[in-house]
Amino acid sequence: MKVIISNKAWLDIASIFEYIRDVLENHSATDKTVEKIIAKIEHLETFPNMGQTVETATGLPTSYRVLYVENYLIFYVTTNTKIIIHRILYARRSFLDILFDNHDEVNPKN
Repeated sequence: MKVIISNKAWLDIASIFEYIRDVLENHSATDKTVEKIIAKIEHLETFPNMGQTVETATGLPTSYRVLYVENYLIFYVTTNTKIIIHRILYARRSFLDILFDNHDEVNPKN
């Protein structure tokens, strides 16, 4: 399956890189963390359903799936032909508010 990374997800990756590099000042962890995130995303090509459903974790009816990579969560959906990475968020953030804005929309737009 083809993996598509949304613009927001690319911005999330850039923000993660900058935060680890500039705020935490941990240059060795900067590249390693981003590489682990990218490797997990690439692994989805072979195993698209390896992530847990967000519905299972939260009880909200949604088509999102989630993968855990250290302190980060990769949110994605699958279709018959592709995998769409929507967001990559720090695990301690209020991801429901970020994903669904005000919880009105629980199914992501593809």
